[in-house]
Amino acid sequence: GVYTAKDAADRAHTIMTDLEERYLRGETDIAPNTFGYNIVLDGLHKCGAKDAPDRVEELFNKMKKWSTEGVTEKDDEEYVNADADKWTQIRPDAITYSICMEAQGQSSEHGAMDKVEDLLDSIDAVYEATKDPDVKPVTRVANAAINAYLRHGNINSGGQNYRQSSNRNWTTAKNVHEVLNRCNNKYKETGDETYRPDIQTITMVIDAYARCSDSAATERGEYLFEWALKQWRESGDDKLKPSSRTFTVMINSWAKSRDPKAPAKAEELVERMEALYAEDVKNGNAATSKIKPSIRTYTAAMGAWARSRDDTKPQRALKILKKVSDMYKKTNEENLKPTLFTYNIVIDACARCNGGPEQQATALKIAFAVNRAISAAQLEPNHITYSTLLKAATKLLPPGDQRNEIVKAVFDKCTKKGFVDVNVLKALEQAADRDMYYTLMGFAADRNGYVHFDEIPNDWSKNVQKGRRY
Repeated sequence: GVYTAKDAADRAHTIMTDLEERYLRGETDIAPNTFGYNIVLDGLHKCGAKDAPDRVEELFNKMKKWSTEGVTEKDDEEYVNADADKWTQIRPDAITYSICMEAQGQSSEHGAMDKVEDLLDSIDAVYEATKDPDVKPVTRVANAAINAYLRHGNINSGGQNYRQSSNRNWTTAKNVHEVLNRCNNKYKETGDETYRPDIQTITMVIDAYARCSDSAATERGEYLFEWALKQWRESGDDKLKPSSRTFTVMINSWAKSRDPKAPAKAEELVERMEALYAEDVKNGNAATSKIKPSIRTYTAAMGAWARSRDDTKPQRALKILKKVSDMYKKTNEENLKPTLFTYNIVIDACARCNGGPEQQATALKIAFAVNRAISAAQLEPNHITYSTLLKAATKLLPPGDQRNEIVKAVFDKCTKKGFVDVNVLKALEQAADRDMYYTLMGFAADRNGYVHFDEIPNDWSKNVQKGRRY
């Protein structure tokens, strides 16, 4: 059978449990230590099991108890190494706390983030009491807490309406910004560089604000972005230098904000990023540069245009696609290769076009030209491609024979390629007139004319990857 990550984590846990027993009985002088426990904790955290957060918490509590009180759970056993002084070497350290916080980020439990706050308070208290450098709440610990908040927000965002989602995202952004302030205050009070927020800290907080899809939140993220850039310029500390991810997250934040100035902001950020990378190249640091633009960056900029109200957004998005395609052809660098998501974003820009007849005709041409370019790039259009093409037909063509012909051609190809999903069927219902719709889907309709999506042939949807958004 297949040996999974969960199998590996379970095996590591079993090995550690066996070692505990042997050491307790005095059958070996090899004592479990924090390093070994951290390996087991990390394996449990990353194995993806639903009970992983609980198992990590249980093992963490064991480490805390045994290292201070000794082993008291099994008094009837003849243990020779049960006293606390035999277990001081398993005290949780900063890495332990970090793993436990990130594991709570995987939990769907309502109180998981309270546990993260408790862990942050606990490590602060332990360090203040002991001054043990191994348990010092350095920047990595703050980053683990922020990552936990972000992951927990992702897990619990399903099934919520816009207001609920917005409130949750704002709460998450507020919480992660407080962690950043906590970290920064320690640095200001002590001058200790190990407390200083790094660019990963800043980027994650910007990401938290980006998820609010709100211009006010984006402006808060922009303030942090400019602050980090200024700090790096003044100090020369590369730990604060904005990375490719920082720029991409900031561009995405503007794209989601639906602010009228979002496309201009996105284009400006791309230009600034390219200029900073050019500086690295000039200084001979091209190979190690972390600010090198990637296809993710350019795709994010296209997304800003796609979500805008600008009538020329199909041309604007296409211009960026052509630019990055030329860059890829010239350099053959994989990180610049347009992905299917990139092409789909341009088609989406066309499907959202609100211009006049001439502009809409141009948008339609661009949408289907980009669809052809997908095949030319040896990529396979997916359910998002087909549903977006159908939406483009609905938006850009009046009802009639021409629209029906295009809709039928797109849908026929989609069925043959096995990419029909609920979104494709809903887009078809909007795009086709009643006669065409029942010509294509009548076999799945009941006596009242209602089409049952679960009646479609399995071959029509055989290649749809569940949960995929692009």
